[in-house]
Amino acid sequence: MNRIDYFEKFIKEKVEGAGKSGGIIGTSGGIDSTVCLYLTVRALGHSMTYALFLPYRDEHLEQEKYIRSMCEDLKVKFVIYDLKDIVSKFIKQTGCRDEVLIGNFAARLRTAYLYQYAARTNSLVINTANRTEIMTGYCTKWGDQAGDISPIGNLYKTEVSEIGKILEIPQNILNAVPSAGFYAGQEDEKELGISYEELDKILHLIDSSKEETADPDNLRKVKKLIKYSEHKRHLPCSP
Repeated sequence: MNRIDYFEKFIKEKVEGAGKSGGIIGTSGGIDSTVCLYLTVRALGHSMTYALFLPYRDEHLEQEKYIRSMCEDLKVKFVIYDLKDIVSKFIKQTGCRDEVLIGNFAARLRTAYLYQYAARTNSLVINTANRTEIMTGYCTKWGDQAGDISPIGNLYKTEVSEIGKILEIPQNILNAVPSAGFYAGQEDEKELGISYEELDKILHLIDSSKEETADPDNLRKVKKLIKYSEHKRHLPCSP
C-alpha cells in the first residue's frame, strides 16, 4: 500500500467507523488544507466532501477566486461564511487590538462554523494541522488545532509538500509562502525564527533520539517551543 492509499484508507475507515458519511475541511488555500481536501475527495468522493472558506480579513477574500476554482475542478461543494462582521464586533466589544489574539478568536470561530456544518451533513471535521505545527505549538488551541480526525497530523511540514506534489495540487499553492494569515505580510518562518526545512530536520532528529547531531542553538530553540506548547497537545490537562 502506498502512502496516498494509506491516508485514503485512514479517512474512509474513521468516517465510516463514526457512523458518518462526509468530511468537512476548512479551506484556506494553504498547502495543508489543500492536501487534506484532495485526500478526502479520494477517500469519500466529491459528493461527500465539503470545503468551507471562512475569511475574516479583506486579504482573505482575494483568495476566493482560486479556491473556488479549485473546488469546482474537484467537484466538491464550496461554502463561504464571511466572518468579518463577527470579528469586527468582537474587536469593538472587547477593545482587543492585538492581531494575534484576534486571529486566535477567528480560528476558534471557524471551528464553531465547521462543526455546525458537520452536524448538518452527517460529517466529521477534518483537522488540517501537520506534525511540525503540533509539536511546536504553532496552532490555536480549540481553533485550527481542533477536529475529529487528523490525516496529516504525523507528517512534518516538508512531508506535506511531498504529498502535495504527488497529489498534483495547484502549483501556486505548492509555491506559496506559508502563512497563518493573521495579519498582512505574516509569514510562519519569520514568526518561528527558523525555516521549516531546518525545523523539520531537528524535529526528526528528536523523534529519532539523535538530537546530539543537531545545531545546538536551533535545538535549544525547538526544544523550548516543544516544552512550552505541551499544554496544547493534551487537552484538557488533568492531574
